[in-house]
Amino acid sequence: MPPLNHRKPGLAGAVLGSEEITAEVVCDGVHVHPSMVRLALSAKQPSHFMAITDGTAGTGLPRGSRTTIGGRPITVGDAALLDDGTIAGSVLTMDRAFALLVETMGVGIVHAATICASTPARAMGLHGLGTIATGAVADLVVLDRALNVVKTFIAGKLVHSRASNEPRRTNEPCRTL
Repeated sequence: MPPLNHRKPGLAGAVLGSEEITAEVVCDGVHVHPSMVRLALSAKQPSHFMAITDGTAGTGLPRGSRTTIGGRPITVGDAALLDDGTIAGSVLTMDRAFALLVETMGVGIVHAATICASTPARAMGLHGLGTIATGAVADLVVLDRALNVVKTFIAGKLVHSRASNEPRRTNEPCRTL
């Protein structure tokens, strides 16, 4: 996609300028710089802005791990990279996207929840998902103060609970390439 330019705004400018379009953004600090995420969010507001992961087979693997995408080798770093350094996708998880929105991009917790859950569910027509309301599906994630996942509920049933000795995510800031 061509970059946003003041004379030729291109696709990014068209999306940001349209009230009818909900913008999808990989909020990993690599695909889109945190300053540009803040700018896009200002233009779209949380109700028309959704965080996506663009996750690859490298998601969850340690830095330096190798895997493939479309038969091509990728290396896990701040993103999934082809051997020539081209971004092939992300290694972002949604809980990390939420944490980056709050910690690195200065988004409030309520707006981050809207961006990561409510807006995507509404944009995809998934009624009863992405909200906490009477009659809604009780898919919930409980976070600790450091924004680490502590518990996960699907349809009201506990499906994950972090053991007290399980490693936690660090609070180091996002590094950009």
